[in-house]
Amino acid sequence: MSRPVASRGLLATVAISFATFGLAHLAAEEPGTGQWQTTNTEFGESRHEGASAQAGEAFYVMGGRESDAVRIYDPFDGENGSWSSGAVSPIQLHHFQAVELDGLIYAIGAMTGPYPEEPPVENVYIYDPLADRWIIGPAMPSDRLRGSSGTVVHDGLIYWISGNTLGHVGPVTDLVDVYDPATGIFTALAEIPNPRDHFFATLYQGSIYVIGGRRSVPAEGPFEPTIPEIDVYDIAADTWQTLPASANLNPTRAAAATDRIGDEIVIAGGESGSQTEAHAETQAFNPATGQWRDLADMLTPRHAAQAIVSNDGFYVAAGAPNRGGPGGAVLDTEALFLAGPTTPTGIPITAGTISAPASIVFDSATGLVPISHEGGNQAVIITDIQISGSAAFSLAEPLPGPVSLAPGTGRDIMVNYAGGDGTESAALEITNSNDQVTTVDLEAEGRTNLVFHDRFETK
Repeated sequence: MSRPVASRGLLATVAISFATFGLAHLAAEEPGTGQWQTTNTEFGESRHEGASAQAGEAFYVMGGRESDAVRIYDPFDGENGSWSSGAVSPIQLHHFQAVELDGLIYAIGAMTGPYPEEPPVENVYIYDPLADRWIIGPAMPSDRLRGSSGTVVHDGLIYWISGNTLGHVGPVTDLVDVYDPATGIFTALAEIPNPRDHFFATLYQGSIYVIGGRRSVPAEGPFEPTIPEIDVYDIAADTWQTLPASANLNPTRAAAATDRIGDEIVIAGGESGSQTEAHAETQAFNPATGQWRDLADMLTPRHAAQAIVSNDGFYVAAGAPNRGGPGGAVLDTEALFLAGPTTPTGIPITAGTISAPASIVFDSATGLVPISHEGGNQAVIITDIQISGSAAFSLAEPLPGPVSLAPGTGRDIMVNYAGGDGTESAALEITNSNDQVTTVDLEAEGRTNLVFHDRFETK
């Protein structure tokens, strides 16, 4: 089964007929409040505190307390679509917000290990839907680690917001960073006014909205205090503001599915100290007016599941029906439609490759080897760069860790040449995450009869 992925953060897929999407249950619609529909009842396993993202023709649920295997929903298979299992993550990942960028799914700011002192994960983890494999990305700043964070993609960068420094023991932190997949570098940003964990962040018109969540610290109880305030980050200005109290979330809750439909941010379900059962309430916040409106309740109350929005459908799979843990499995997927049912739409992905010159001739102490992304709309992850052959050639600086070469982009690799008798030669080898190697011949100026050829091979 092909699994294309959307490019540059586009979520979606080829259109599916409404009939074949398999609406197994239809809830009564109340005017203006939208309707929830059960779209599939065969998720197949208990899974909560995981993350979800759409990539190309499929939905992906990954991480969570109960399983390390990716669950993949194929809407084209059978009347109601089907779920299957994909690659197992290298370590347990839970309590994070997955984001798709350039045909890859990123896990940043996750926790690992058992309750309650779950340590934050130390690396970026990247899932490649086409190859069905995990890539261990660069290390994150050791003095800024936290889990249960929010993440948002904007202009090719991933924003990593707040979270908890040690599982459910704390403390929560106000740290905010931005990660550049092209360089592997994290940069500190302005701190959030109301730090929190157990939330999902949302992008709207150049700003990041942080709604819901709690401070998980033993002194204040396992499910409280939940956070009513909405914090908004202006990306261009690197500034935060807290909206007026009139915009506060009510009822307050954490781990609620949150995403944007059109000009509204929808928050559904969640957990809190006010009730044992997960919340079913669904609300929409309008950033332009600062007003909330109530929507239809979820068919199955749940928390700890990330929403996927595709073609204005708000999809939630799995999750837990009671606060603090599964307390029974939620095996279905339900979707909210505000203006009538739609079907997922999107752009299939195709794999990209690295384009490089066959040879570079050095006539000075340094030279630049230009490489670029070629073909396809999925980024290429460069995992290693090495030089073999004459010791006269060396990399000016090592690769900082796996980095992304996005569609339509390129980069220069600086190579030093120490000099010699002009007969020195070497090979620059660029390895990607699929263990494919692109080789560029490095030649000293005095070397003659150069043979120009492209070499692209698999280890």
